[in-house]
Amino acid sequence: RNSVTGKIFPLCSCNTAKHFHDHLDACEINKLDCLMRSLSLSSVGRFRQILAVDENLHFFRRAWAIVEVVEGWKLQMDQVFIIRDESVIPASKAA
Repeated sequence: RNSVTGKIFPLCSCNTAKHFHDHLDACEINKLDCLMRSLSLSSVGRFRQILAVDENLHFFRRAWAIVEVVEGWKLQMDQVFIIRDESVIPASKAA
């Protein structure tokens, strides 16, 4: 359920069982940080994060994307942002 609108998220029509927060061990939601940590630790120095940013910068409006960026930073991973059109990035106002 969307925590803001209260609407139920649409599910795919496949026959695979769906698991949510009522079955935490089987739930596939909110495990991205654990997955990144595991991958990073299993391949120290060889695992890096490449982040593709859309031309409208909607990437930065997605909670999961921000979690992924922060987790990569916390793990001190090499992070590469690929931006289709760099002209959409606002100029810095810092002097």
